[in-house]
This record gives sequence, structure tokens and C-alpha cells, in this order.
Amino acid sequence: MTRHFDYKPAPLAKERRLVLEERSARIETKDGIVEQEVRFDDVDTMRFVERTAREFRMSRLDLIHGPETFRFACNGMRLDVPSEPPRSTFYVACTALLERLAQVKPQLEVTIDESKKIRRFWFALGLFALLLGIGLPTAAFLTGARSYKIVQGLVPSALLVLFGLGVTVSNRPWRPSPRVPPASLVETLRQIAAATGDDGRAPR
Repeated sequence: MTRHFDYKPAPLAKERRLVLEERSARIETKDGIVEQEVRFDDVDTMRFVERTAREFRMSRLDLIHGPETFRFACNGMRLDVPSEPPRSTFYVACTALLERLAQVKPQLEVTIDESKKIRRFWFALGLFALLLGIGLPTAAFLTGARSYKIVQGLVPSALLVLFGLGVTVSNRPWRPSPRVPPASLVETLRQIAAATGDDGRAPR
């Protein structure tokens, strides 16, 4: 049975439609133009990522098949905005997509993390911020800068250190990424969606 879910990948983006078939999925524009497509038989890696920054939340489910990635993403405010489709639609669609794929590839697990390549990038960025936050006041002290200028620079330097420390710790490229069966992630996402009044069990 074909199912479809209308959603917005970002606040300023146009609506898209996720279409689920028995053994494939595709993302279309409202005009029916196919932007992405994947056959479940070809998928060899599943990855779910969710990050929050203040009031913004970035979520995505990646289905990797060879060199290609089918990306189902939803980026927007943490809380629903009346003028936008509810975020629960994304979670419900994810559960349906995971359930369909698990029927075709039951041996696959879902990695709950960024790829090592992306983690290496964020780790390097965090390390740069950390060293910059330590290096600036140290350089100012060693070059004989006036004490009040050194004190003025301590707050932004401390913020850089805290930012860099947080980013490097959370993106250590050598740590193993957690992996879970699709059913575990489905249950978690279903609970999140149900909290907003839609558990995704009824077909659409």
C-alpha cells in the first residue's frame, strides 16, 4: 500500500512529499517532480541524526546506498509553528519509512550519530576554538598587554573555550557510534509523535 506524507524540510523551503512504496521511497515536489529516490534492497547503511541549538532543531534520516544518500530531513523550530506543518509529521513518516525498510532489510541497524567525516570536521572546528580561546589571552599576557585589556578579553575567550570543549567532546571521531535495531528507534519516534497527538499507526 502506498503512503505519502507532506512536510517542509526547512521553514523557508517549499513543501515536499515523501512517497512510500512496498520496496522503495521517493521525495517529490508538490508538482510531482522526483528529487530523490531509493530502492530498499540497495540500502546498506541507515543513519539518524538530531541536533538542537537554542530553539532550532535539525533532524534527518539518511539511507545510504553505495555512493548515494537518500536524505529525509526536517529543520525548523523545536516547537510547532501554527503556519507550518507539525513536526510530528516528520517523526511519523520516519517510523513508516523505517518499518518498510526493516521488512526488506531486517538485518540492518540504525546508526544514531553523524558520520566520522562530519565528526572529524566538527572536532577540528571545536579544537580550533578551544586553542584560540586559550591562546588569545596567553599571547596578550606574554606580549605585555595592559591588564584591563586582558581582563576585557577573558569573557569572549572563556566562551570560545566552552564552545570548543563542548564541540570536541561531543564529536570525538574515535568513539564508536551507537547502533540500534529499527524497531527501537521506531518506538522512540512513535512516542515523540504521540505526545503531539499522532502516533502514525493509521495509514494515510
